[in-house]
Amino acid sequence: MNPIQLEAVIQEDGSLYVQPGGHVQINVFFSQDELGAKVATIAFGGYNQAVVTFDESGVHPTSYSLFDPAPTSALDQSIQNIVNSFAGVPTLH
Repeated sequence: MNPIQLEAVIQEDGSLYVQPGGHVQINVFFSQDELGAKVATIAFGGYNQAVVTFDESGVHPTSYSLFDPAPTSALDQSIQNIVNSFAGVPTLH
């Protein structure tokens, strides 16, 4: 599966919000886990930030896990915003 590139702006709370023309580049890499389920890795700032899991259809995200063991609320909100932008899902966790 091909990666997608998104652009985002930094909001007042420090979180990212996906917006064309934004100055922060986000990469979303799609792949499959060992059982063949669709997953996506979200990367920005030079690091992988989260992995997103999808339902059996591979269309709808079901959850995400942050790689940072002590994430900030801004990072958590950023991941929610990013997932919402490519999935149309109101909230995940």
